[in-house]
Amino acid sequence: MGRAAVIAGHERAVLGIGGVVLRYGQLYGPGTYYEAEPPAHPRIHVDAAAARTVALLEAPSGIVVLTEE
Repeated sequence: MGRAAVIAGHERAVLGIGGVVLRYGQLYGPGTYYEAEPPAHPRIHVDAAAARTVALLEAPSGIVVLTEE
């Protein structure tokens, strides 16, 4: 089974129990591979990703893509 199939299976399982699937753009900022310079889009700063993730803890079931606007 390939990586994409495994990820799809995990996402189906999460959605099947009413959870939220978060898909992040490339993370950048302190502690990441891209500490000094942002990567190409889609991307999101680690601080923004963390803040937006906390806000989604009570979100309705679905898929959310977190990237910079």
